[in-house]
Amino acid sequence: MDDIQKLYGLGARRIAVFSIPAVGCVPTARFIFGGGQGGCVKSVNQAGEIFNAKLYSKLDSLNNKFPQARMAYIDVYFPFLRLNQKPHDYGNRFF
Repeated sequence: MDDIQKLYGLGARRIAVFSIPAVGCVPTARFIFGGGQGGCVKSVNQAGEIFNAKLYSKLDSLNNKFPQARMAYIDVYFPFLRLNQKPHDYGNRFF
């Protein structure tokens, strides 16, 4: 969050911050920890969900601290998770 405050200090007023994806679904995590439900490692994904919730909360507090700025949280976790769990819904049969 210090970097975001530095950007604000340099004049940035619109900042987008991406969540982390469902890291438990990437091949490396599945190889190291073993694939779980839906081919993803649940414990790794839970850690990502906790991180993203804290990130969202911090961005919300920064938006309140700097009302003239807009810090947008862009969720990539759940779209990536859905793509991994149901690739056929997105026209991908090889994912």
